Amino acid sequence: PMTMALRTIDGRPQLCLEPDSHYTALVAAGQTLSFDGLQLVSEQHLLPDRVHGQVLDIDMNMHMQSADRAGIFVRATPDGNIGTSISYDMKKHVLVVDRSRSGLTDFSSKFSHEHIVNMPSRTGDISLHIIVDRNSIEILSRNGSVVITDLIFPPARADRVIAFSENGMTNFRYMKITLLEGDL
Repeated sequence: PMTMALRTIDGRPQLCLEPDSHYTALVAAGQTLSFDGLQLVSEQHLLPDRVHGQVLDIDMNMHMQSADRAGIFVRATPDGNIGTSISYDMKKHVLVVDRSRSGLTDFSSKFSHEHIVNMPSRTGDISLHIIVDRNSIEILSRNGSVVITDLIFPPARADRVIAFSENGMTNFRYMKITLLEGDL
């Protein structure tokens, strides 16, 4: 569940969302793994075996030094053939959720594969709070003023996280992943 608040962002009032106190308490009590300072140059990086699960809370900041696009795959298989991509495109200045390889996607012609949100970043610093559940993901950024919620239908074995950077360097300044399996 989320709570709504009216906040002033860039001098304008905006409706913002944030996880409610019950969820925040679950995250605080969960096992958190940190991956600070991970640098990738035009590559994918499968996070260690201990980072797996169908229910995760991911808090991350990445600085795109020269990369065109960077982000993570969630609910991924180790080989990367299945996974939902959450990325920032520095050239287009957009946050993108790509479900085209997220598992079951061919059940309806109306199932959109990509959701895109305009989110300019002059500095290349992108902070994301990602909530991964068995069949949904929620991505929050900019104090909850940017939110994408999507359904996904991956197989149970798709329980890994893969970080990536395309066409240049990205510094994942911090990435905190809390394992919530069985808590929700």
